[in-house]
Amino acid sequence: MTARKPRRTPSKPPVGAVQLDFLQQLLGSSDIAPMISSIVATPQPVEGEICGRFDDDQRTRRLLNDAIRNCGRSRLQIAAEMARVTGREIGEAHLNNWTGATRPHHAKLRDLRALVSGIGHDAAFDFLTEMLEGTGFAVIDQDFATLASIGELAIKEEFLRMERERLVRATAELGRLPVRRRS
Repeated sequence: MTARKPRRTPSKPPVGAVQLDFLQQLLGSSDIAPMISSIVATPQPVEGEICGRFDDDQRTRRLLNDAIRNCGRSRLQIAAEMARVTGREIGEAHLNNWTGATRPHHAKLRDLRALVSGIGHDAAFDFLTEMLEGTGFAVIDQDFATLASIGELAIKEEFLRMERERLVRATAELGRLPVRRRS
C-alpha cells in the first residue's frame, strides 16, 4: 500500500487584500488604502508569536466568571435561559464546571449563542471583546454593523460617481459625447 500524498492547498491572500487591490486598480491609486483600512480591519500577524499563546483555559474561565458575575442574573437564571434556547438540559452545575479553575470540563462553542442569551447583551459584548483581544478581530453590535454597512455603501456610491464622471470625460475627449458642465 502506498502512502497518499498530502493535499496541496494554495496559499490565500490576507482577508480584504483582493478587494483592496481591486479598488486600487479601479481608482488607479493607492490613496484609497487608508480609507478602506479604517473600515476593514485586516488581522495582522503578531511579531514574535509564541506557540501556545492562545491556550486560554484559565483566561476563558476567568472571563466567564466575570461575565456571569456582572450580568445581573443568577447562575440558575442563566442556565434556565440557556436550556430554554437550546432545548437541552443545562443546569447550574454546567456553569460551575465551565468556570471552576480545577474542573475538567470546558464551555462548548456550541453553547456560545445560548450563553450570550443567558448573560445578556452588555455582559456578552464585554466577554466576547476580551476573548478576541490580541487576535486582530473586534466585536461590534448590530447597530454599529448597520452603520458600517451604510458607510460602505456611501464609499461605493462615491466611487461609482467618480468612475461615471471619469468615463464621461474620457468619452467626451474622444468627441463622442457633449460634456455638460455642472453649474
